[in-house]
Amino acid sequence: MLLITGPVYGSQNALTGLLFARNAFSSGNNISSIFFYCNGVTNFNTKYSPSKNEFNLVQAWIDLNKKFKVKLNVCESASLRRGVISKKKNNIDKELVYFQLVGLIEIVQEMRYCDQIIQF
Repeated sequence: MLLITGPVYGSQNALTGLLFARNAFSSGNNISSIFFYCNGVTNFNTKYSPSKNEFNLVQAWIDLNKKFKVKLNVCESASLRRGVISKKKNNIDKELVYFQLVGLIEIVQEMRYCDQIIQF
């Protein structure tokens, strides 16, 4: 399981986590899920619009989900606190196709079945 706590932009953590996940899948390893927590929930915010010549990290996570069918779990409470979603939840329909809003209980359940947790 990967735990992403770095923001989508402004630090190297999330990009390093993405590169690690790609390499793990390419070398035949399995990652049960990726959990976005703390500032990592900004990786779920598709309102970011990087310039055309910049890497789109949000889209890269979506592409990873499409290619490897890895679960992209996002902490709902952290998303609410950082304004990524609102309580009305009507601004997240498109993103929910690829990301799942979950609580901390989900990470605890995933921890029971994985042999390693790597945080970026």
